[in-house]
This record gives sequence, structure tokens and C-alpha cells, in this order.
Amino acid sequence: MSTKLIKPIITTCLVSSCTFMGKKIIDSFTSKDTIQRRLESQGYKTIFKVKKHQFKRWKESYSYHKEDLIGLIPVGVNINHGAYLLKNWCFHNMKESPLKHNLLTKVVKWCTMTIKAGILDEYKIKAIEDTKVEKEGSWNSILSSHKEAMRTKGIESVEKLSEWCFYNLRLPYTLFNNDISEDVRRFCTLEKASR
Repeated sequence: MSTKLIKPIITTCLVSSCTFMGKKIIDSFTSKDTIQRRLESQGYKTIFKVKKHQFKRWKESYSYHKEDLIGLIPVGVNINHGAYLLKNWCFHNMKESPLKHNLLTKVVKWCTMTIKAGILDEYKIKAIEDTKVEKEGSWNSILSSHKEAMRTKGIESVEKLSEWCFYNLRLPYTLFNNDISEDVRRFCTLEKASR
């Protein structure tokens, strides 16, 4: 090939490449970093992403964090109204900068899926803590089925299992908690009866 043909091709490639890179650099400076983008980049899922029983998950979040929410949500509101106000607060604050003082921490705590929300959304199961009938029998059955695996976690009684599940069901549902999520699914849930 002659140099007359190669020079224009190289020039065109360089200009295209520089234009593309320049656009990417400018976009990175001009795109607004939001809490929602930050959460997604870190593997969190918000309660807004729950497919089944979303409002029930907002009510759970409100009831788990009711005392932390004093000052944000009026004292004495019923659980439905409190959940609605929390959902509204989360919706508006997801658009804010993650650099705002303590806001990211609050959104992670109050507005993201817990392991409970995540696994109940993915599988046809129910949390033992939500069952009304034969809760004690369910805990005993799970304890005997997974005795060795639980022993490595220091769980040797129904009380310890119940405490372990209570704590771990409320952890954030992220990629970092995959192993815990799997254990929670095995130790803290039951298959739903088909209707």
C-alpha cells in the first residue's frame, strides 16, 4: 500500500479515537453522580426493585428502623403511612449526591433490599419468622436438617438459630453477602405450600 493511502486512514482513526475518548472524559465530568448510581455500582438493590410485595418490604424497613427515623417521619403514624413516607423520602434522596453528609449511609440502611427481601423475591419461600403456626417445630426441623453446617457457625439451639436468622435476614442483599444469603435461605426459610 502506498503512503498516500495509509496516512489518511491513520489520521481518520486517530481523530475518531481521540473524539471518542474526549467524549468519554467529558461525560465522566458532566454526568451527575447520584446515590442511586453509586448503589448500583456497588451491587446494592433498592426496595424499588422488589418484584413481589414491594409495599410489604417498605413496611418492614419502616418497622425495622422506626427509631432511627424519628425526626424524619412523625411519631405515632401507622405503619402504612410510615412506609409511604419512607418510600417517598428514599425516592427523592436517591437522586442526591452521594457526597452529602451521611445521606448515602442512611439510604443504604433504609432504602435497600435486605437479604430477606431479596430471597423472598427470588424464590417461592417464606421466612420462618413470618409464620404463625408451628414456628417452634419449623426451627427444630431446620436445626436437625443442617446440624453440622450450623455448628460451624455456633448455632446449637433453636434460640441461637432464631437470633442468627433475625440478624442475618436484615443484612443488605448484595453480592458481598452471597454466602450469607444462601445460608439464610437454607436455615431461615420454608418452601411455600402450592395453592
